[in-house]
Amino acid sequence: MKTTLVALAALSAAAGAYAQSSVTIYGALDASVAYVKNPTDKTDKSATYLNDSAITTSRWGMRGTEDLGGGLKANFNLESDVNMGTGANNPAGMFRRSAYVSLASDQYGELRLGRATSVAVGHVVSGGIVLPSNAMHGTMLIGAGLVPDFFVANAITYVSPSISGLRASLQYAPGEVAGDSSAGSSTHAALKYQGGNFTLGGAYVNVEESASGNDDGRKWYTVDGTITLGQVKLGAAYYDVDHGTGAITASKVDNQGYILNASYQLDPKVTLFAGLIKSLQDSSAVSLQARYALSKRTTVYAVVNRADNGNEGVNFIPMYIDAAKGVPNAKQTGVALGVIHAF
Repeated sequence: MKTTLVALAALSAAAGAYAQSSVTIYGALDASVAYVKNPTDKTDKSATYLNDSAITTSRWGMRGTEDLGGGLKANFNLESDVNMGTGANNPAGMFRRSAYVSLASDQYGELRLGRATSVAVGHVVSGGIVLPSNAMHGTMLIGAGLVPDFFVANAITYVSPSISGLRASLQYAPGEVAGDSSAGSSTHAALKYQGGNFTLGGAYVNVEESASGNDDGRKWYTVDGTITLGQVKLGAAYYDVDHGTGAITASKVDNQGYILNASYQLDPKVTLFAGLIKSLQDSSAVSLQARYALSKRTTVYAVVNRADNGNEGVNFIPMYIDAAKGVPNAKQTGVALGVIHAF
C-alpha cells in the first residue's frame, strides 16, 4: 500500500510538471476625437469624428501556453478587432487578426499553424521603425495598396530564436487551388538584427497570381534601420512595391518611397515623435505626435497629420480612420486627441 501511494504521488508530481498552463486575456483600446479638414474631396470642408485606432489598433485577444517539458511549449492565440465607435468586430471575421496554435522551443524557435499577422507587415509596423504608429506606418501600407497583406490566412509560420541578436521569420500560405499549388499562394519574410544601440532589418512579400495569366500578384520589400542616441531614436526605411498589371487600380500602382522617423524621450512620461513618408510618385504624409503616459497601461496623446497627394494613385490618408480617405491632387489635415488603454 505504501509503495502504491508513493507511486501515485510521483505520477501526480510528474503530471503537475507537465500541466503548467495559463490563459491570458489581453488587448489595447484606442479612441480619440478627430478633426479632418477636406476629408473626402477638395471643397475645403471639414468633419469631426469619434476616431478609432489612430495610434494603435483597438483589439482584444486570448493567448495561452502549456509547458510540455524539455523546453517545449504549446501555445495558442486568438485576436479580434473592436471598433471603439460601434463596439463591432471586423466584418471579415471575429478572429481575423490571429487564430493559430503553435509549438515553441527556446532552442529551435516557434512553428505556428493558422491565420496570423503577416510577419512582414508586423516588422514594418513594430519592428522596423522607432515608435509603432498607425498614423505613419499603417498609412504607408494602405497608400501602397497592401491592405490584403495585413493578415495571412492558412499560414504556416516559423519564427527563429534570437541568435547573437539576429531573428528571422518566414511565413507561407498555400493558395489551396486544386491542380495549381502556386496559384494564390503567398510568402512573407522578415529579418532583424538587434545591436547594442541600433537595428538593421527588412521585410519581403511575394503574392502569386490567383490564376495563370491573370497577373494580379504583387511583390514588395522594405529595408530599414534605427539608431538610439541617448534620449533620441532615429529610423529610416525604403520600400518598393510592384503590382501585377492585372491588379493595377487607382489605389494599387507600382510605387517606391522612404520613411524617416524620430522620437525624443522628453522625460519618463513624455515622448515626442515626428515622421515623414515620401512616395516617389509625388505623394507625402507627415505626422507629429506627443504621448503622455498616465501609467504603464494608459497613455493620452495628441497627433497632427498632413497628407499631400499627387495624382498617381498613392493616396495617403490624413487620419487613420476609414471615414477619411486619401484624395488625389489634394492636401488634407487631421488632428486627434485620444487615449490608449492596454490590458
